[in-house]
Amino acid sequence: MLETPAIGIDLGTTYVRVSVWRNGRAETILNEDGKDATPTCIVVTPTGRIYGETAIEHSHIYPTTTIRDVRRLLDRRIGDKSGPFQFKSPGNDRPRLAAVGGKCWYPEQYTALILRKAKAMAETHLGTAIKYAVITIPSAFNFKQLQAILDAAEMAGLTVLRLIKDSLAVALGHFWETGQLPVTGLDNAAPLGEKNVLVFDLGGGTLDVAVLTIEDSIFEAKVAGGKVTDLGGIDMDNRLLNHLAHEVYHRHGKNVFNNARALARLRSACERAKCTLSLTDSTTVVVDFVDEGLNFSTTLTRVQLEDLCEDLLCSSMETVMQVLSDARMKPQDMHEIIMVGGMLQMPKLQQMLTDQFQGINIQVGSGKAAAHGAGILGAMLAGTNVMPLKEVLVLDVTSHSLSVQIEPGPQVLIAKSCNTIPCRKKEDVPIPISIPRPFLVQIVEQETHQLAQVPYQANHWPGHIQVDFNLGCAGELIVTLCDDQGQNPLKVDIKDSLRLPRNELNRMTTEVEQAWEEDEHVQAHKAARLRLEQYALTLRSNIIRNPKLVAHMRPTDMRKLDQVIAMGLQLSVHMDAVMTRSELHDLQEQIEMETNRIMAKYLGVLLEE
Repeated sequence: MLETPAIGIDLGTTYVRVSVWRNGRAETILNEDGKDATPTCIVVTPTGRIYGETAIEHSHIYPTTTIRDVRRLLDRRIGDKSGPFQFKSPGNDRPRLAAVGGKCWYPEQYTALILRKAKAMAETHLGTAIKYAVITIPSAFNFKQLQAILDAAEMAGLTVLRLIKDSLAVALGHFWETGQLPVTGLDNAAPLGEKNVLVFDLGGGTLDVAVLTIEDSIFEAKVAGGKVTDLGGIDMDNRLLNHLAHEVYHRHGKNVFNNARALARLRSACERAKCTLSLTDSTTVVVDFVDEGLNFSTTLTRVQLEDLCEDLLCSSMETVMQVLSDARMKPQDMHEIIMVGGMLQMPKLQQMLTDQFQGINIQVGSGKAAAHGAGILGAMLAGTNVMPLKEVLVLDVTSHSLSVQIEPGPQVLIAKSCNTIPCRKKEDVPIPISIPRPFLVQIVEQETHQLAQVPYQANHWPGHIQVDFNLGCAGELIVTLCDDQGQNPLKVDIKDSLRLPRNELNRMTTEVEQAWEEDEHVQAHKAARLRLEQYALTLRSNIIRNPKLVAHMRPTDMRKLDQVIAMGLQLSVHMDAVMTRSELHDLQEQIEMETNRIMAKYLGVLLEE
């Protein structure tokens, strides 16, 4: 059993949720605003970073240093479609996001801050340090993206027990929420039995589709697929944004794409309109100051939104049918469909799924299902007592094929997609006669993504080499090469070629830790300011509302209280520049002591009230 609890983190593109198993149930961890979902938005300001809902509110003020949907940027390259972000090149093809003060960070570092935020929420909720986590990932993530998540988790001070696909976590969490997971010593009211389940998860930034076979306490993924960069609520927002931006240009001759703040305001209006059109047939979009001296308003209909996003909706259904085909199943082979994700509010999408799976039980899962699933799995992997649940076996699958190539020879498939992991695959790979030695062995994912290229030197000239792939559940891939007699082994850990170099990872970790400490200091100052201001205002209000107390109070005491109140209000506004946190704490105590000393003289008057 691990020394600290393991949490589950649903690391979505637009929101992050956190869960932990405690007191016989999966608990949702709320943020400081009392909400279970925290936007994965970070605004970089001259004084630090702002997170979550507050960051969304400030995104119009700092549009060029607002970091949103950063999960989509993992494994992106300079020249890729970058959306609203400003990319800066550090001398290679890996992008860094522009920020104030000349400091530019990699996407992994901003992801680390989001994970650090999730970690802090859990530590506040549980009152203990958190070191371990199970993190959800899109099914379509490649090995480079998996390693980027592991790098980000390490920067955030987390050890990843397992990476679990979004759809698999949704299924586990959904069946717990509906009371269908097997319970020790009890006959479930609605036992799972054996069933085929399709999970459809369309969120803000990704589409995740998976076919699972569930038999009592065994959750086995058969096929998992989806899209990471071009199918989600963000893309629908972008369709609306382009539509309205062109309308602004045609009606008023203003190009909002040249005005970052106007574009941010228009984007927010599009997000609100999309949500409203899930409930009504039409809505009015109003954007103040879309350009200098220009206020913009127009009417949008649900039909217009569906028309703008028709290809995206059709693509989501094509992905569903492809996953079913890969699983060698048909829609009628499914016993249950679980739909989750913010985009499921869209009536057109619900109708398309209903039409595709007629007569099949379709359930709308909660937004917390993936976090709950990750939290339950985290507790099991950590050795936590999950009574009354029985232990659940969760079997994931690979999403992409893995091959090797010795040029000029062809690629040789070693592990096809949809293999249950952990798994081990071996294959003999022929060596072209014409190549010199040592020769280069390329390890390739999905036929096009090179993971590593290593030189291999055999003791003799073999006709082939033996290739052994060993895949783990937390993004591990160990490749072992041997000659045709099983000799001269060369072991390659793929993370060594995909993860950041240790010195660079250490440097980034230090930067993330320093940034987090700075932001905590700023937040502590703001909290202290608010406490001091609230105390002073409450004190003034209580005195003013008590004319009997004012009538009995000596002029000298009244002046002293006025001075205390004025000092508290003044310092609450200007304290950031003049006082440390400990000095503020001492000042708060001094003001309270002086107030209590004066008010003690008039205790009799107060008791008469």
